[in-house]
Amino acid sequence: MNQRIIDPERLAAFLEGRLDPAARAAMVEELSHADPETLIAFGDAASIVRDAAHSTPRVRLWSRRSILVGATLLAAAVAFAAVMLPRYLGRNGADQESSAHFVALLDSAARGAQPVRVLDVSRGGERPSAPSGSAVRLGAHITDLGVAVERGDSTASSLAATLATECEAIPGGGAAGAAYRQLVDALRAGRPANANDLRLAAATAQASAGEAATRLGAWIQAARYAAAGRDASFFARPESRTMLEHSAAMPLEAGDQTAMSDLRREATRPNIDWALLAGALNRALRQLAN
Repeated sequence: MNQRIIDPERLAAFLEGRLDPAARAAMVEELSHADPETLIAFGDAASIVRDAAHSTPRVRLWSRRSILVGATLLAAAVAFAAVMLPRYLGRNGADQESSAHFVALLDSAARGAQPVRVLDVSRGGERPSAPSGSAVRLGAHITDLGVAVERGDSTASSLAATLATECEAIPGGGAAGAAYRQLVDALRAGRPANANDLRLAAATAQASAGEAATRLGAWIQAARYAAAGRDASFFARPESRTMLEHSAAMPLEAGDQTAMSDLRREATRPNIDWALLAGALNRALRQLAN
């Protein structure tokens, strides 16, 4: 049975917050059963939330649709998460954790540690990141944001802004970008970002960027904090063992495979050599994220 395509003007009204409660509830119900293209259109429409809030009404082309956008509200990101996230989780299991989950596995010493910076090192500098590399980088920054929020670090707002920009560069990643823009505004206004806000934004981002690569990047960056803080319990956790097992099955280039093989070996030693493990983690992130 063909599903009815949601009218773009009603979709715009929903994003702008112009629908009354009954009409809004009806739209949420329609979106919960919408075809994939409509959900993509919705996600892409949300990507112009912030720009449109400060400009005159205009028509822009997103996902092969012209969607009229006026003075839109940042609530569009929350609306997207309320609709898309249950569908995403339902497809991957009710207990599926977002990429933000790995920060919770770190002990206090690891959260206070500071790994060396490696993401500004490019792979030769002559070609841009592949989609999987962008997703790994995104995951690493999701972990950085989570750690910064846990510390109460003033850099959290700039990290959220970086994530918003990275998400907006991903096809269909506009809604995730808008969700991180909301976090930016909250953090700059002095309002704390709670764990659920971070989880929803991260889950929406990995749904667009690619779950496996985003989660791998988030785990590797969390592992780098763990290695810097000598948190052996992080590497003994079932979640870490599962990530290491799954990484062995990921399609990687030869150099990436070598880096991950070194990482798996060092992370599973009975007595961890922290210097060797940190080096393996740095190489893996540098190669996978560039």
